[in-house]
Amino acid sequence: MSLNTLDKIITAIMSSESDKELDNLNTELGKLSEALQKARNSLEPILSAFDFQKHSLGLIHLMHAVCSGGGKFDKGNFIKQAHGLLTHGSIKQIRMEPKKFATICRKFVDTCREVRQPMYAIKPLRAAIGKVAPSEHLTPQHSCLVLACILAKCYKAALPTLDKFVYLVDPKISGVRSEDTRLYYYYGGICYIALKQWAKAIEFFETVISAPAVMASAIMVESYKKLVLASLIHKGEVGNLPKVTNPSVIRVIKQLCVPYEELSTAFTTNSFEDLTKSVDNNLEPFVKDANLGLVGQVKSSLAHKLIRNITQTHVTITIPGLLEQTEFADQSEAEKHILKMVECSGFSAKIDQQLGYVSFGNIQEYNSDATVKYLNQHIYNTISVHVQVSSLDRSIEKSDKYVQKMLQSDKFSGKDSETGDKI
Repeated sequence: MSLNTLDKIITAIMSSESDKELDNLNTELGKLSEALQKARNSLEPILSAFDFQKHSLGLIHLMHAVCSGGGKFDKGNFIKQAHGLLTHGSIKQIRMEPKKFATICRKFVDTCREVRQPMYAIKPLRAAIGKVAPSEHLTPQHSCLVLACILAKCYKAALPTLDKFVYLVDPKISGVRSEDTRLYYYYGGICYIALKQWAKAIEFFETVISAPAVMASAIMVESYKKLVLASLIHKGEVGNLPKVTNPSVIRVIKQLCVPYEELSTAFTTNSFEDLTKSVDNNLEPFVKDANLGLVGQVKSSLAHKLIRNITQTHVTITIPGLLEQTEFADQSEAEKHILKMVECSGFSAKIDQQLGYVSFGNIQEYNSDATVKYLNQHIYNTISVHVQVSSLDRSIEKSDKYVQKMLQSDKFSGKDSETGDKI
């Protein structure tokens, strides 16, 4: 690209202010996309000359050219410019090129990871979500933000986004891809696991697996592995997948997750020995998948399940009797699991080491302020979802496509469109 052409591009970006001028600028820069990528080395030094708010559209095109070609670029300068664009960029101009903006956001996260500063990406990405689309839309920036939180091990920072209900997925508006949607729920599930919110983690992994698909993707397979582990830890069993899940997808996923299927089967036997043997036999894939920590929690979950089973028939039991029924290796291991249950789950037990017995009780109550707050929040969330779904239902009923489809359906079924009676 000649210096004359580059000067013209800079001038056009600087002078475009009205809607018509911005539209023309977007069209012309779109045509020059390949040429800009080839001239990426010439573009990097001029990025700082533009104002993030006034020249957002031009910056999107130039920064996209710098980071999307696969070549080397100044990571520090790119992070600085991306941070400014995401934080201060014009909503109107960003929404003119959501796909290129999404590419910049993905590269922003990757670059922050490469320089070991993933936390630096969290705040700008949170700001970027609101710039791309209205709040009810799922955007590519959702998955980028949650990934940044995982990389920074700052899982709570993702909760305001994860806990917010989104129900619209429109690539034309936000530039979101099917992969972005699955990654968002997969990363979200990982965050919820880190925060011990097992039910939400299971829900997010199920959303990934039940997404419309002809073939099982790698994200679906990894989600199923995490789903099995989270389900065993939280519920003591792997429940049925949502009915909308493609049966062929389920079949392929289970074929690719044999170690996890074996672990689930061993868990249902209620035998600590069988579960330990299953873990030992499949240690390599668990380590390879970075799931060994969760597998350890599955073993603890079975131990807790066996202890709870004893409380159904015993108020007091001798320590030798406890070891016999739970298959723990020794008294210290049994005491370790009981103490952990007391600390984490409101479980009540008393260990008398001198007399050699364990007593169980139940101190769980639901009359606290926390319980009331929890119920109020869920009632509010339920009402909010009902209002949003009702609004969406009304908008669908009023749409021309829906009315035409219903009229056509009535025509083929031989019914009167007004009365519903057969003609």
